[in-house]
Amino acid sequence: MNTIPLISIDTIEIEAEGENILLPDTHFSRVVSADGEIIAMSQNRRETKSEFGIHSLRARTKHDGRTLCVEGSPYGHKYGQNVFTSPLLLPACIVALKAVCADCNITPSLVSSGSESTSHSRFRDTTQWRLNTPTYF
Repeated sequence: MNTIPLISIDTIEIEAEGENILLPDTHFSRVVSADGEIIAMSQNRRETKSEFGIHSLRARTKHDGRTLCVEGSPYGHKYGQNVFTSPLLLPACIVALKAVCADCNITPSLVSSGSESTSHSRFRDTTQWRLNTPTYF
C-alpha cells in the first residue's frame, strides 16, 4: 500500500503587501543617505500574544511599510498547542494574518483577481488581500 506522508505546519513566515502599513508601539529603522535623505524604512517586531500566553506571532514591516511580515506558529497561536495542526498552508497563513491584523488595527480586504491595484498579497491565483491601516501621524 502506498501512503502519502502528511507534513503538518508548525511555523510559518509570510509576507503580505499593502500601503502605509503601520504597526503600533514599534520602533522604526531608517537607512539614511549622507545628505540625510531617508532611503528605506521598516518597523521592528511587534508581538501578537495569544489568549493562552504562548505561541506569539511576530510582525514587522519592510519596504517602507508596503510589506507586512508575519512569523510564528499560527495553529499554536490559535489553539494554544502546535502538536495537532494541518498540512494546509493557506488556512495557516490566513489564521496568522487575521490575528496580527486584529491586534494591530489593520483591515484586510479581499480584492477581486481582476483588480488593477498593485498593493495586494497573492495567496493563490484567485485570492488577493489588501491591507489598510489607519494613519497614526
